[in-house]
Amino acid sequence: MRSQLEWVAPASVAAGVTLVLLGSLVRVTGSGLGCPDWPLCHGGIVPPLELPSIIEFIHRLGAAAVTVLVAAVVFLAWRHHRQDRWVLMPALLAPVILCGQILLGAVTVKFELPPAVVGSHLGVALLLVADLTAVTLGVHPAWGMPPRRGSGTARLSPLVGVVLVSLFVLLFLGATVVGTGSSLACPDWPLCYGALLPFTLGPQVAVQFLHRLSALLTFLLAILLFRETAGMYGQWPQPFFLAGTALALLVVQIVIGAGMVLFRLPLEWQALHVLLATTIWTLLAALEVMRLRWNPLVSIPEGAEA
Repeated sequence: MRSQLEWVAPASVAAGVTLVLLGSLVRVTGSGLGCPDWPLCHGGIVPPLELPSIIEFIHRLGAAAVTVLVAAVVFLAWRHHRQDRWVLMPALLAPVILCGQILLGAVTVKFELPPAVVGSHLGVALLLVADLTAVTLGVHPAWGMPPRRGSGTARLSPLVGVVLVSLFVLLFLGATVVGTGSSLACPDWPLCYGALLPFTLGPQVAVQFLHRLSALLTFLLAILLFRETAGMYGQWPQPFFLAGTALALLVVQIVIGAGMVLFRLPLEWQALHVLLATTIWTLLAALEVMRLRWNPLVSIPEGAEA
């Protein structure tokens, strides 16, 4: 009988990505204090009919849904996959990360949105998505497993982790840009006030330009990763598709970021900006799990066990 975890784990990843999107809507609409208390909202279970309160309350409902799904992941992993460390270990880690996420959310409200805490809140949410992605690949090994037979060997290098860390820094800086009100600190693009290194023009300009430099670095690293995975396409195609999709989405991401500055795109585009970034993060997290689990790939003779 197929384990219920086979659909609960992917659902938890989707819920985690959705929660990040809802968090971005809270930030870009300035609704972080729409519910000034926690866990209630204006002292009640149901929020007042005001847009900031409703947006923040929906975000909290999303967090509650993720909590339920994480609890289900832990229960099902323990019940059906106790002998598989690639499922059980990340499943047991998920509630620990979630507790940190909830605590940071409460601190964010308590201390009225300090930028460092807002960025950390996003960072922990990304770690939770990556962890649940690991559970999903653990329970669906065929999604990332190398072929059972082939010629030669293929290896994913630590470059995967480097790109993942670079993207994490990029997302953290993006949250800091929004949290410090620096989204339009540079009125032009790709330069800032026509300068290559405008760090002396104030802290808001500095954090905005650091975000752009981080995007450039992540883009260049993603190109290198795509080239690496292209070289192993014939032996192990899944990394190529993951890296290629991540690179394509990153290009779209950069175009949207430029458009938000040059054309003052509305808030909906900023939310899409975050959604694409989180999707890229999920793809690269899956690739890193594959690297850790199945690297190196050694060709297996036909008829041998995987």
